[in-house]
Amino acid sequence: MMNNNNIKDRLLEIVYTILGKETVNEIYKNDERTMLNAIVSVSSNAILFVTLIEDEFEIEFDDDDINLAFFSCLDYIICCIKNTTKKFSPK
Repeated sequence: MMNNNNIKDRLLEIVYTILGKETVNEIYKNDERTMLNAIVSVSSNAILFVTLIEDEFEIEFDDDDINLAFFSCLDYIICCIKNTTKKFSPK
């Protein structure tokens, strides 16, 4: 299983894909809350973000998992990824 830092790095790559790496570094200064607010402020970006996460980690979130708390910080998303991964891992 991946550690939190590896997952966070992969999540940041997804954020860079949506917002652009230069934008994240210059405008958002890697402030997670601001980056995630920028993503959720455009509904199509929010949908894309969730879809890219699901594709990257080969998981599928329950609709109930995707709420404002989901977009609060990367650590929360990491927890959701790990919990979803556990649900779908073979026993």
